[in-house]
Amino acid sequence: SSDSTLVTVLETVATPKRVYQQKNDAKKKFDFKKVVPGKYFVWTYRDKNKNGKYDTGLITPFKFAEDFRFYNDTLNLRARWPVCDVFIHFGEK
Repeated sequence: SSDSTLVTVLETVATPKRVYQQKNDAKKKFDFKKVVPGKYFVWTYRDKNKNGKYDTGLITPFKFAEDFRFYNDTLNLRARWPVCDVFIHFGEK
């Protein structure tokens, strides 16, 4: 829904994990600066309670996990090489 915030996460494939996270802007876009080169997963979640972290939900009392989507490929980020046109589609409700 429009009352929640989209947050995009950039997370290394390798361990130890390096994680970058930021709220998407008003146009639902994200732009990470100064990322250490490497292979990354990209995913976005709908931060319904606006607490700045992904909530996995609960069994008791029952609570749904926050909605999320993964980008369908890993990104191989290189130093000073911009990567454009990474789209993660959410069906608008």
